[in-house]
Amino acid sequence: MSKIIQSTEVPLHLQIPEEQQIQEEEQLQQPDIDLVGELVVAGSWIVQHPEFLSDVGTWWSQMVGGVTNVRSWVNETDQEVQVWKLDGGYWWKDHYTIPAMQTIDADMWIPWVDNPYQYRTHHATIQVGGKVLAHFWQSGRLIRFNVSDTFVYGAPGVPGASGAGGTRTMIMASDPQSRTGFALGTFKP
Repeated sequence: MSKIIQSTEVPLHLQIPEEQQIQEEEQLQQPDIDLVGELVVAGSWIVQHPEFLSDVGTWWSQMVGGVTNVRSWVNETDQEVQVWKLDGGYWWKDHYTIPAMQTIDADMWIPWVDNPYQYRTHHATIQVGGKVLAHFWQSGRLIRFNVSDTFVYGAPGVPGASGAGGTRTMIMASDPQSRTGFALGTFKP
């Protein structure tokens, strides 16, 4: 008769050296406030324009909670956008390219992340014009983001309908001051 032993220890090949853990913890406490602020301002501009979003998305996200699926990707910039996610490994999944000023319909379930260890293999990325705009994930009742490729406890919610659960549209656009941002809205088939 064999005995099953369960361990909550992280395997050696996945452990993070102590000095790297300390460095990451310091980064987690000091997100790039200016870039996050610019994304929030540009995202807020997107949210204020009804041609991009609907108030129903905010209401729906607050009502349902749960799994969030981005089904439509709207690129209102003059540059190519790429999106992808890591979801349980180091290989890109749901990798999509959205040409400038175009929309694609393609599903991406937003990965759940509650700590830096999970973040390593569970998050999504938006890249505009070859430059990373933001990394995002679902934690608690919100879809959260950071401009650095690190998990942040209590990170800000993506502008728009960032409540957990339901089907969304992700919009990338630039405001009149040429600040590029992104926002979540209601999926409109």
